Amino acid sequence: MPYAVEYFREGKRIVASCDVRGVELPVRLRGGMIRMYRWGSFGEEYVADETPGLLHRWPEGAHVSLNTIRSGEWWQLKPQPVKVAVAGFRVSHSKLGAPIGDWIRLKPGEFLQGALTQRLGDFRIYLVTTDPPEAHASVTDPWPRIVSAANSRRRLGDEKGKFDEPEREAKRRARQERG
Repeated sequence: MPYAVEYFREGKRIVASCDVRGVELPVRLRGGMIRMYRWGSFGEEYVADETPGLLHRWPEGAHVSLNTIRSGEWWQLKPQPVKVAVAGFRVSHSKLGAPIGDWIRLKPGEFLQGALTQRLGDFRIYLVTTDPPEAHASVTDPWPRIVSAANSRRRLGDEKGKFDEPEREAKRRARQERG
């Protein structure tokens, strides 16, 4: 099974796969409300805000690396960090040469970090990815960045800072994963 996430809506288990067109992910807004946004793109076009009549394509795929965002490559899409409210995600890895898919469960207060992009009222959400922790070094899928509700307060004008996790939070997470 390809990269997927799991969440619950009105008591019903939803497994959303990144290779299905039109799939939406739940995003936690300030104040705790949830809003659904379309996950990724298969290369659909949009009209550029700054140049009417000039068509661009949404980036293909379901995720974007944290390094790509920090480098400024997505500046035209004005990515905003958001918290994707899921119960877990599925990744593939190889053990003894055979591909295996495992569900990684999030702890209470944890979210996947998303990059919400917008063009002319059309939104797309991409999961922000980073290197997997040592405990999951055999993972072959992109590893989504896990953030907590505690590190959600950022200065609005600091675009790079919005996607930075405080160093102590990263150290805490590493200690937990080591056991």
